[in-house]
This record gives sequence, C-alpha cells and structure tokens, in this order.
Amino acid sequence: MRKFCYKCGKITEELYDGLCRECAKGIGSVEKPIIEIFICSECGKIKEGKLWKQTSIEAFVRRKLRAKKVDIKKCTAVMQDGGTVEFEVKTKYMLCDTCVKILSGYHASVLQLRGFSESEIAKILSCTENLGKDFFIEETKHGIDVKFIEKPAAEKVARKIKRMFKKVKIIKSCKLITVKDGKRVYRNFLSVRKLEEKE
Repeated sequence: MRKFCYKCGKITEELYDGLCRECAKGIGSVEKPIIEIFICSECGKIKEGKLWKQTSIEAFVRRKLRAKKVDIKKCTAVMQDGGTVEFEVKTKYMLCDTCVKILSGYHASVLQLRGFSESEIAKILSCTENLGKDFFIEETKHGIDVKFIEKPAAEKVARKIKRMFKKVKIIKSCKLITVKDGKRVYRNFLSVRKLEEKE
C-alpha cells in the first residue's frame, strides 16, 4: 500500500508518525503542520484546490493529512501507519465564487413564472431546494422571476414544472449581456406560463 509523507508529499512504503525517513530524521526540529482552511463566510463551503465544497473541517483536514482519523478539538490525527501527529489549523474567511455572483446580482438564466397562484408558486419553488443558494427570487409586476447562477438550473426546474402541471407553455429566449475575451456571453430566459384548463 502506498503511503504519503504529510510534510513533503513523498510516496513511500514506510512512515514514521506520518513522516518519510528523510523528514523523520529531524523529528526533534519538525514543526507541527499548519493546515490553512478557506471558508466562505456566506454559505460555509470550504475551498479545496480550485473548488469550493460543502464539507466539514474534520473531513478536509483528514484528506489534507491523508490521515485515518482526525480529532479537531485536540488537533491530533491518526496516520495510516498508526502514528499520531499534532497539527494546527488556521481558518480564513472569504466569499466563494458563487456567493460573490449572488451578492453582486449576477445570474446566467432566468425562470419567469406567469399565471400561477401563490400556492402553485410555493410548490414550484420547493423544486429548487436541492440547488442550495445558487439562485434568488424577484417579484415583478408580471409574476415571479427566479434567477439562477448556472444556466442548466432553470431548464431543470422548467422540466419539473411541465411534469407537475397539465398545461404549461414554455418559451425560451436569450439576451446578449456582454463580450468577454472576444466571446459573446448570453443570458437565458425561460418563460413558463400556466394555461387555463377548459372544463
């Protein structure tokens, strides 16, 4: 089984309290590993590499140290070789990419709900629960607009609405928002209107 030195990242067959032979030679002078954690102050996601993930500090530290078990309160980790390593955690708070977009009002697609009652709208909005905070709602004089950060989200909810109600009309359109790096950036609009049912 391949093992990793938490200090230098070297792959080795033998570890000494989580360290390879070379790093373990200076064990007396080895400082505790410091784990820097970037947490979104708005949604609580943790940055891992280039991605923001909904995970716990314990799980993040365990993956970072490649440990079997982590005790966050005591700041100790049980390594793959059974040895124990002490560590320090430094947390830094910032906004993740998604929350920056939401707070700045950015949205890539708009789901326009027209002709639905308040109870029907509440039922529709329950479909968006699994999308987390990646959308926001705006009331207009024509109805409700649900603005999504990602383009596919609006279409996903529109398909669910079509299954929920017998007669709905969906009109797709797009609008040029800007030109970035020579490429045109469009915003998608999906107008979902409930049609009157004939008795």
